[in-house]
Amino acid sequence: MWPGAAPGGPFGTKPLWSWSRTGATERDIDRCCQVFPRRFDIEETFRMLKQTFGWTRPRLRDY
Repeated sequence: MWPGAAPGGPFGTKPLWSWSRTGATERDIDRCCQVFPRRFDIEETFRMLKQTFGWTRPRLRDY
C-alpha cells in the first residue's frame, strides 16, 4: 500500500506497512483504509456543528 499524498523527502515516497493478526485479507485492509477517512470527516463535521451552535460550552446550573 502506498500513501497518496505522503511527504516524499529526498528519496521519494516511503511505503506504508500494514499488518494484521486477525486474518484480514488485502481487500479487508483496503476497505478499512477507505472507510477511516470518511468516518473522520463525519466526526469532524459533527464537532464543527456542535461548536457553531454552542453545544460544547459548559452550562451553569442552579442547585
